[in-house]
Amino acid sequence: MKKIVLVIGFVLIATSALAMGELYASYSKRIKTTITIETPEGLITGTAVREVSNSRAGLELSWTQAIHNPIVRGEGVVINLGERGVLFATISDQTHKDLYHAFPLPEKAESSVEGIKHYEEKLRTGMRGPISLEDYAEYTKIVYFKDITDPKTVALVWGNYKNYETRTAGLIDNFEETLGAGVHIVSVEAEVVDEPITFNNVDRYLGTGFWEKQKAWIQSIGIRERRNLTPLFKLKRG
Repeated sequence: MKKIVLVIGFVLIATSALAMGELYASYSKRIKTTITIETPEGLITGTAVREVSNSRAGLELSWTQAIHNPIVRGEGVVINLGERGVLFATISDQTHKDLYHAFPLPEKAESSVEGIKHYEEKLRTGMRGPISLEDYAEYTKIVYFKDITDPKTVALVWGNYKNYETRTAGLIDNFEETLGAGVHIVSVEAEVVDEPITFNNVDRYLGTGFWEKQKAWIQSIGIRERRNLTPLFKLKRG
C-alpha cells in the first residue's frame, strides 16, 4: 500500500512540475534601438542597446496582468549631430514597447504566458522591425541642451507632451526650430542583438556634475513646472 501511495505521489509531483513548466514563461532580450535623423549634411543615426525582460506564471489571477510590464535596463539613445548639437531620447518604464511595436503580437498578448514564450522562443539575434513614429512619440521624447553642461537649458525637440501648467497636450515637433532647416526625424528601428547593454554614453556627453546640478534645480522649482520638466531628464534606467 505504501508503495502505491509513493508511486501516486511521484506521479502527482511530476505532473505538477510539467504543468508549472507549461504555465510559466520568461525571457531576457537585448534590443538595439536606432534613431535616424535627416540633416542637410546627410542621415545621422544614434543607437542604444537595452535589456528587456519579463516573466509570468499562468496561475496568477487575471487582475495581476497589468503589473507585468517588462523590466528595462539601459539608457536613452544619443544622436550626435556634430556642430548642430547632441540629441537625447528618453527611456522610461514604457520603453519595452520598442520590442512590442517592432515585433507585435495579435490582440495585445505580449504579457501573457503565451506571449512571453513567443518572445523567448521566436526572437532571434539579427531580427529587425520598424517602429512607427506615431507609436514611438507616445512614450519617447527627444531633448536638446543649448548648453550641454547646464540642465536649465533643456528643450523638448520631439514627442508627445502634456503641459500641466497650460493643461494642453499633443505632439511637439521642434526639429527645425531648434536645429535648423532640413532637420527631421526619419525612422526608428529595433533589432535583437547579442551585445552589451549601453551604459555611460549619456554621461559621456553631459559631463561631470550635470546630475547634481539638475537635482538641485528641479527641487528649487514649483510642483507644476517640475512635473513638466522631470520627464525630459529620464535618460537612464536600471
